[in-house]
Amino acid sequence: MKNKSNKFIFPIVIMALMITSCYQDDSTLKEREISDVIITLDGDNDKEELFVSYLDTLRIAPTANRGLASDTVGLEYKWEITETASDKAEWVEIGRQPHLNAIMNNMIATTPYFLRYSVTDLKNGNLQYDRLWKVYIKSAFLDGIVVSDTKDNQTSDLSLIMGKQFTLNYTKKDDVIYNIYEKANGKPFEALMTQLTYNLYGRYFSSHTNQLWATTKDGDCVIFDTQDFSNLGKISTGEVLTYKPDGLKCINTFMAAQSLYMNTSKYLYTVNTTSARSFGWHDQDGSNYKIDNGIVAANTFYNNFYQSVVWYDAEKGCFVYSNSGITITYGTDFKANEYFDPTNMHGYTAVAGGMTTDAMTPAMVLKNKATGAYSIFTFSCYKPSQGYWNDDYTKYTETAPEVPQSAKMRYDITGEGKDLMDKAVSVFFANRQSILYIATPDGIYSVNFSGMNPILSKSPHFVPANGEKITKAKLYLQGHYMVEADNVGKQNNPDLLFDELPLNGKAVVVSTQDNENKGKITILPMIQLGTGNLDAGNAKSFGGFNKIIDFCTTGY
Repeated sequence: MKNKSNKFIFPIVIMALMITSCYQDDSTLKEREISDVIITLDGDNDKEELFVSYLDTLRIAPTANRGLASDTVGLEYKWEITETASDKAEWVEIGRQPHLNAIMNNMIATTPYFLRYSVTDLKNGNLQYDRLWKVYIKSAFLDGIVVSDTKDNQTSDLSLIMGKQFTLNYTKKDDVIYNIYEKANGKPFEALMTQLTYNLYGRYFSSHTNQLWATTKDGDCVIFDTQDFSNLGKISTGEVLTYKPDGLKCINTFMAAQSLYMNTSKYLYTVNTTSARSFGWHDQDGSNYKIDNGIVAANTFYNNFYQSVVWYDAEKGCFVYSNSGITITYGTDFKANEYFDPTNMHGYTAVAGGMTTDAMTPAMVLKNKATGAYSIFTFSCYKPSQGYWNDDYTKYTETAPEVPQSAKMRYDITGEGKDLMDKAVSVFFANRQSILYIATPDGIYSVNFSGMNPILSKSPHFVPANGEKITKAKLYLQGHYMVEADNVGKQNNPDLLFDELPLNGKAVVVSTQDNENKGKITILPMIQLGTGNLDAGNAKSFGGFNKIIDFCTTGY
């Protein structure tokens, strides 16, 4: 329990001299020598500056004795820290024991907090002895996998998984920081965070804030600063959306090219978060189209302007694309072929979307509402003509013709594949591969559509153990890649900002639940790329969660 003290005592002055005069001393300290209380420390705690991660436990074990003997009778202890990172701040009491074991939930700051340890000698006139430290609180949260879970189906919390395989430049042992929001605020978040999106305000190479956008079950949207997972604002309190229509509910958010999209029950909103954090007026052109079931195929390549987002509009019965450049434009004018006509697709509902083959080629899975049949639809993206001018710019030579955006292939999933799709809890595409994963409660299967006909895996690539059930599965994509895909891959291009983690696009993340609603996250590496096979023998699992609602990767 923290108690505030109204004493401002910088600099601290400890009275160490007893002033005497020639008059008769009638005090209780008559004519006897008083042994000072000596405070000693070992190791790093004996330094004037201490460094601790946010929400970590600060442990200090001083020895306080009266004189040289182990005399501690009548000593009273108190630990205090400044409320803010300032030498003029109010003191807050954080302990009354000889040793300190306190969770540091003070806000992260570049300037130090001040920590004071006071020992009061109650036997000798309440003489006080102090020790002072500067305490720097830094972020403990790097990139990794953020998990939203709930223990009561009403509130939720956030936890962070960090490890060498999915946290850049991480050298420690794998770690999970659980219930971050409750540790910082004394209680869990007041709503169920059902969908998470990592995003960046600013640019990686300059000043920026790493953000987590959480859509809630009741249609609100919340922004968290992943440095400390502090709440930066919500739709309901006016920080996320400048002009909120009555009855608006957030459905989901997603990143594409340079923009963050917010899909709502009223309109579509877009914002370039390199320069803005909140949404203003709705996107008038984009709001002419509805995103069926909130499902899109999107990439975050800054230099790929064409078809950076594709989705299905069930009301208009067509596929829609978004081109992202200086301005965002929308269209439906895909060219048809013998396999399907993207402009005439009435009677379907969207199941899955993703980028395949070269990580920029979109694909969608739709279900025929009349027959219940499932099909994969792939597309060719627009490419401008290529060529060059002669030296005096009088003649242009075309080396490659313009390629229009168009239908490419259609693959029907029939038989056992349809049965699995009917039971699926998650369906998603692999990256840079022609593989579709189907996750049912009892296993993960794949459909290979690299040829003319789709091929279903003969057996599951992963089966949960001990009676657990799969509740959700996703492709693992590095957090930095989810925001600026162009800047990942420094190993092969030193001009880029980030190394590519070995598992980027080459692993599947799965959440499972046991009979007691205890959750687990498992990361399954892919083997024999292009086959859908998963290396269950080298999977990493992290337990300790409650009922898992959603998860996503983050950067730092």
